[in-house]
Amino acid sequence: MTVTRNLSDGRLPNVAVGQLRGRIHDIALATNDYATGGIAVTAANVGLNEIIGAVVLGQVATTTGYVPVWDQTAKKVMFFEQDAGGALAEVANGSSTAITVRLLVLGF
Repeated sequence: MTVTRNLSDGRLPNVAVGQLRGRIHDIALATNDYATGGIAVTAANVGLNEIIGAVVLGQVATTTGYVPVWDQTAKKVMFFEQDAGGALAEVANGSSTAITVRLLVLGF
């Protein structure tokens, strides 16, 4: 997994409200990078001291059919897909998840 702060148009992806800081980051997964339970995002990965929350802004140039979800308790990005019954189920460990997801991460 790689975490980058580069946006294609070159703008600095930072926001601030008082002491709360927001950072926009791309989380890129290589094929078979996915681990059951999600991909951990640490405060150090995103240039913060503490993460208080994150919002998935969407997939970047990828249309896999996976649904990325931020797990606030575990501080991880999890991926779900539709199962045979139509419900969403977590993507299996080691699945082919060559995908990039954009997050807005909030913290201090």
